[in-house]
Amino acid sequence: MDQEIEQFQLSNTYPYITNISDISDVIREYIDTPKNELPDKVFENDKWGVTEYFKLADRRIENERIIKYSKSIKNENILKVLEARLISINKS
Repeated sequence: MDQEIEQFQLSNTYPYITNISDISDVIREYIDTPKNELPDKVFENDKWGVTEYFKLADRRIENERIIKYSKSIKNENILKVLEARLISINKS
């Protein structure tokens, strides 16, 4: 009987106890972060690494800060996003 109650409680809280709400919280934290803090901020709850992609695509961050920030990037996929951003900077 206790297991049925627990299952009922879990089903009533879905999707609020899943990654959906967790990633939504990370996105909200990113959006709410002042732009001058973004390049250096570590998003502790970002278990997916999405904020690194956000930073490189975010036009609120000046190009010079993106270039400076890019020197610390090791992830090849993130470097591809950086390359696209740098190409768009050069076209401007």
